[in-house]
Amino acid sequence: MDSDSQSPPQPGLETTPPPGAAGGARPRRTIPLRRRLLFAAIALLLALLLVEGSLRVYVALRGWTPNVYAAQLLLFRPHPETGYDLTPNFELRSGTFHISTNSFGLRGPEIAADKPDGTTRIVLIGGSAAFGYLVSDGQEAARLVEQQLNDAGVGPVEVLNAAVPGYNLFQSNIRFREVVAPLEPDIVVLYVGCNDVRYLVSDDPIATEESRTFSVPAWERMLGHSVLYGLVAYRLLGRKPDFGVGRRVQSEPTEAGIAQFQSKLEEIQRDAEAAGAQVVVCSQATASQPDVADDLKIAVGDNEEDIARAVRIFDTLKATLDDFANRNGLPFVDVEAVVPPTTEYLGDGIHLTPAGERLFADELSAALIPLLQNVQSEGTSEEMP
Repeated sequence: MDSDSQSPPQPGLETTPPPGAAGGARPRRTIPLRRRLLFAAIALLLALLLVEGSLRVYVALRGWTPNVYAAQLLLFRPHPETGYDLTPNFELRSGTFHISTNSFGLRGPEIAADKPDGTTRIVLIGGSAAFGYLVSDGQEAARLVEQQLNDAGVGPVEVLNAAVPGYNLFQSNIRFREVVAPLEPDIVVLYVGCNDVRYLVSDDPIATEESRTFSVPAWERMLGHSVLYGLVAYRLLGRKPDFGVGRRVQSEPTEAGIAQFQSKLEEIQRDAEAAGAQVVVCSQATASQPDVADDLKIAVGDNEEDIARAVRIFDTLKATLDDFANRNGLPFVDVEAVVPPTTEYLGDGIHLTPAGERLFADELSAALIPLLQNVQSEGTSEEMP
């Protein structure tokens, strides 16, 4: 037999047909990369929606609002002149805080556009310290003062909290003209200073005070509606704001900065008078004091030099506010003098705890009661024939 002849298949042995032979195995069909990526994206989207839905059920069962982890993304909205302001009809509810704004973008309950007959309206102006940054609705000084004044028999009184976290006097003046003046205030309480430090120590205070922009892009405001995004970006990866003035500011007050602060005080005084309102000036409670408690020093600065610088800055602010009040014959309420710089009353360098808010409210109410009594007596005299 020819050696090149093929032997017949032996029993038990298998032969593999050549490619393309009849009855052979077909090649495996591969899915295009574009389609695989599409399937992966859909699967990821479904997974994210499942997690989002689960988180929403979780926060709802706890009585929280969906913005619980990133409330600041929705609390603020862009403003063409001030950079931002407060979103009307906002609400945050968490295990720690309940914060809400009314239809005017003021913290607190809803009010009528037209002041009720016989009612005195008092407006609190300032930044986060006046807003009540660390306390829930009902615990901030504005609400406490309103209750105390009405209980004292000098009402009916409405106290409007027009403060906005982060606002300096440049921004507060604009807010007063746009939002507060139309609400017919009778008394305007200034609790300001901390947010003006940036231009108080600047050689070019006008440029510094106006350099305010809305730092939250539109895409992140959209994502702010997501519980999952807020949890990851702000609870797991976010950082807390630093309110240690001595740590952030490495300069001393300048003549130009002090003059600019004074000019902004005069401006809001003129606007208040034009609206028929009396101005009351307060010093700010702060940890930047020589006798600050040891466990609160870190909220002021990293070392003794930083702390001493912060003390000098706030001494300058207080002296400027006191001088402004004296020159214009305005009441001056020294809140700093009655709030000890301890962690019982201050949660950080400038923000009051519930106990601190009560001390602030007590001091402010005590100053406002005789002022309201005088207003009422003058009103009674005018009504007599």
